[in-house]
Amino acid sequence: MQRFLQNYELKGFICDVLSGDKKSLYALTRTCRGFVEPAIDYLWHSIDSFEPLVACLPVDSWREERHRGMFSNKYTIVYPNRPSGFTNEDLEDYLNHAPNIREFRFQHKRQMRFLSPELLASLQAVTGGQLGALSPRLSSFEWAPDIQDRLLTPKVHKQIPLTLLLFVGDGVNSLKFPVEKDLDLQPILSTSGRLLGLRSFTLSGDVNTSLEAPLSPFPWSNLETISLTGPSEVALSHVAGLPRLATIHIKYLRNLDLEIDADIVTSDPSSFSALRQAFIHGDEIHYAAKFFHYLPSTNSVRFAHCSTSASSSVEECRLTIDILEQQLNPRTLERLEVLDFENDGSGAFSPTEILVEGDDADVAGEPAIDMSPLFKFGHLKTLILCVGPRVLVTESGIGRIPKNWPGMEHLDLCGTFPNGRRPSIRYRHLLELVDNCKALRVLGLPFDGTNLDVDLEDTHDSGASLKTLRVCGSPIRDVVLMQAVIRRTLPHLKDLDTFYHGWLDVAGGSDSRWSEVSHVWNHTEFAS
Repeated sequence: MQRFLQNYELKGFICDVLSGDKKSLYALTRTCRGFVEPAIDYLWHSIDSFEPLVACLPVDSWREERHRGMFSNKYTIVYPNRPSGFTNEDLEDYLNHAPNIREFRFQHKRQMRFLSPELLASLQAVTGGQLGALSPRLSSFEWAPDIQDRLLTPKVHKQIPLTLLLFVGDGVNSLKFPVEKDLDLQPILSTSGRLLGLRSFTLSGDVNTSLEAPLSPFPWSNLETISLTGPSEVALSHVAGLPRLATIHIKYLRNLDLEIDADIVTSDPSSFSALRQAFIHGDEIHYAAKFFHYLPSTNSVRFAHCSTSASSSVEECRLTIDILEQQLNPRTLERLEVLDFENDGSGAFSPTEILVEGDDADVAGEPAIDMSPLFKFGHLKTLILCVGPRVLVTESGIGRIPKNWPGMEHLDLCGTFPNGRRPSIRYRHLLELVDNCKALRVLGLPFDGTNLDVDLEDTHDSGASLKTLRVCGSPIRDVVLMQAVIRRTLPHLKDLDTFYHGWLDVAGGSDSRWSEVSHVWNHTEFAS
């Protein structure tokens, strides 16, 4: 045991296993003296409040005042207690631990303490204005308090500029901030501009957020990932010129006149030259697609995601597919996702139940979405085209899928909401697709299961590679027969997915019958 306690690496391994459990790490420091040093190092690796700083200051050097906020909430602000401010000796204990801090994720907790501008100014004075003096080896800084108290919010906003100067040194490579009402973005943007090694920058917000602040003064020459909410045309034009930008996330892209600036951007072949992944969420699906007007024909995007939280019409979906077909590069694109009713995390997607009376019926002449323009992307390995109107897949179209997408691994063409159109293909067509797409692991494909034209005596089984099958939107009549057919024809299947969304519970008609199939599937041996 003594030899083990002398091995710092082994003790560090145990602390690493417990790194997500601070209570256990605290207990470890009180259990064995040999674990005190490595456990404390891990405890200081990631902090989410100012409590460690306050706890290390002499108790006579600060005082706290309690304030009442909205809805009888109380919060505490810490002030310096001496007119002369802090001394080097006051910070000695804290600064011994500060080099261990790698991540600072400020989160709002009940009864937490905030630092006053006066206290922060005193700390800046005693550290000589050195940037990042209170966390000299910090690599990631995230400000995510999510304060809903309008009386407290202005006070918290006031402490941001000095907090950035004290905690964010030149070694920080990841910066994340919310874009909130009345928040001055200039100190945040200025901080991002001085970080020459900044790799990831996030300005997040909600559906009402618009990013109008000018970004042009900040070159971000090493930035690889950027996340923006509600950016303007000018902001996107600037981002297009970032030389190392590989991944972009945009949320709540609105119906801006993007095409006007896009012509200027695409005329420069260096625009988005390093971009490989684009995740675009728009107020509507075709608003999201408009971002891709900024890509020059020489783009090297491999992963394109286009989504909205709203429902989409057939015309909007067609327009989206047309834009993607024109703007994305067939030589590089490997993954494409187009989705509506996408949960944006705003809380609007609370659990919902709907009742469907009867099965999907034939609706003659109803407009449908044609996916054939996407056949040009021959290197696709993943295609998720899940929208309310649903893609029309015909018997002849089934044969084109393996020919045009020979390497397809994940294909999902299910709708995102119950659709009134009966699928044009039957179960045997699904099996033909599985047989001919040898790499297919995940398949979402509505089929007409009311007439199962499959010979159960046929010893041939399909889809050795297929592990997941999504069936929402597939009408069926006979639960027992459907179970037997799947068991016989897809013996390697591991997961039968019958849900449109995790938040949507559809009952009635075929959806209820599929729930029975799924229940038996998940509770019997033939799923293993």
